[in-house]
Amino acid sequence: MFDRSSILSRVGLLFMVATLGCKPDPVTTTDPERGADPGGPTAATTPASDAEPPGPGPAVVATNVGAGDSAGDEDAVAATDDQDADPDADPGAESGSDSESGSDSGKSADPKNPQPVAAKEREPLPKPAHKLLGPTCQQRFAVGDKVKGFRLPSVDGEKTISPNGYRKRVVLLNFWGTWCKPCLKELPEFDRLYRKYRKHGLTLVAVATDEEPEAVQEFIDKHKLRAKVALAGEEAAGAYNRPNFPFSFVVDGSGKIVAAYEFIDDSCMGDLEQVIRDELEKLD
Repeated sequence: MFDRSSILSRVGLLFMVATLGCKPDPVTTTDPERGADPGGPTAATTPASDAEPPGPGPAVVATNVGAGDSAGDEDAVAATDDQDADPDADPGAESGSDSESGSDSGKSADPKNPQPVAAKEREPLPKPAHKLLGPTCQQRFAVGDKVKGFRLPSVDGEKTISPNGYRKRVVLLNFWGTWCKPCLKELPEFDRLYRKYRKHGLTLVAVATDEEPEAVQEFIDKHKLRAKVALAGEEAAGAYNRPNFPFSFVVDGSGKIVAAYEFIDDSCMGDLEQVIRDELEKLD
């Protein structure tokens, strides 16, 4: 005969053992960097062994991130191209046609994966437009000196022109005026050379002694000049103490005068062009 209280005690003990033995230890699946899981208690107490294998979601996210990084790299290249743009470039010219030759070797298009980029090969110069005729037409004044600085207004008054603004380019620097007939003859010829060698690194800066822009602009329009034309250059020209106009200099990429000329007629254009070509070949 069993004692009633003893039976009840044993039943209660078995119930407690059964209940405690079937309850697993809770396994927290919440990412500690993301904070509390909004999924509630069920998500917080799911056993690690019962968790579902990762689905395709994370792989899609990784692909999107990669695409975003690629777009960012393209933007970085575009910004580099902008920084490397030619200071002599004409907004109306074909994109990229006037940029300085070559690019720095060792630059990386992808800042996250720095691989060296091969330097761009220099485009060969076109054939000369003029033949060398007779002895040199060069003068000796100012050769070997640094070009004298100036800051003069452009014809439209919207820009400031200075020879120091075209370093790392070859500059044909011409001093002229609308009152000077030989000047009006040679400047259009200079402009043809400029257009021929512009994308190879040549800049034509024509400094007029005229104070007023009307006559200068009329001459520019008549001959469709692309030169960088400055006004009010009498003092800048006077710094070289030359009694006659016109006169011109070829200035190398470092700002040094390498050749000087007075009026250049057809017999001297071959000499001028050859000096320009020689200096263009020396540009980095």
